[in-house]
Amino acid sequence: MNKDAIKVVKRNKKDGAKKLKAVVNVPEVESDNQLKIVNVINNWISERRENSRIEKVFSDNKILGWKIMSKNF
Repeated sequence: MNKDAIKVVKRNKKDGAKKLKAVVNVPEVESDNQLKIVNVINNWISERRENSRIEKVFSDNKILGWKIMSKNF
């Protein structure tokens, strides 16, 4: 069985591109995103709670209506 030789080519550190550091205020951007996410979730939770209350009132009214109708018959 013949095995082909693999040639590994390494670049010199001098030939590589220089890395530039970008000046970005990461914590401020992350905190803004975090606040937006928290606000969206809080709004969703409040809407869900309000919808649950409305659904409960609606179903209680329906049940009460059926009870009154069944007593009349």
